[in-house]
Amino acid sequence: MKNILTSLILLGVAASLQAGTPAKAPVAIQPQKGDGNVIFYSHDRRDGANYNALGWYHALNNDLSLSGLYTRAAVGVGQYDYTNPRNITGTLFDADAGLGYRYVTQHLVIGGSTALHLRDRNLSAIDPANNVGTDWGVRFGLDATGSYGNLYYSAMGQISTVEWAIWSRYRLGYKFDRFTIGPEFVFLNDAQFTERRVGGFLMVQVCNKLSASFYFGSSDFGSSRGGNGNTPYGGIGLSYTF
Repeated sequence: MKNILTSLILLGVAASLQAGTPAKAPVAIQPQKGDGNVIFYSHDRRDGANYNALGWYHALNNDLSLSGLYTRAAVGVGQYDYTNPRNITGTLFDADAGLGYRYVTQHLVIGGSTALHLRDRNLSAIDPANNVGTDWGVRFGLDATGSYGNLYYSAMGQISTVEWAIWSRYRLGYKFDRFTIGPEFVFLNDAQFTERRVGGFLMVQVCNKLSASFYFGSSDFGSSRGGNGNTPYGGIGLSYTF
């Protein structure tokens, strides 16, 4: 199990795309036998938008290296700017909590989760074309992540009933020592917003308990509210197991 970089967390990132903010990438973690908890943080940024997330993940069997049920909770805050036709700044609060199940094999970990989802958005000025306020929904997530030899592979996504927002990410990497490097593709979509990202990532197993993920690339996005364009994106994710 030590050689499998499992993706333990499907964060509440679909709501970030609904607000036009960048999506937080789930952190891939190398579990140690006996660890049953993960604390995770991420910061994601592109031109005109940023998003921060903090969360907790708990394996109900108290061992992340084994198949079983898990609970997770996450909270995020973001800010975004757009023009329609005047300059408007939006703020986002996003939270979810739910239950999931992970199936662990030698070279692949498959997980799925269902969570209660809360999203709240506010604007610096009234915009009739932008639906803001507080929304409740359900968020579903699915991921498959693993490694075979030096090859790392990951596909994950989620969908929320709040504006039927979709977030998905695909990665293929090469592992050497404590590092994994490779390309990534991210797709986000909802009733008002679409974004496609093409870039790369670097994951570092800092120590047995701590891992870091760095990612960067080019983002192409469009919105019915305005603010269309192409811009660089980047971010960092940290996770600590115990």
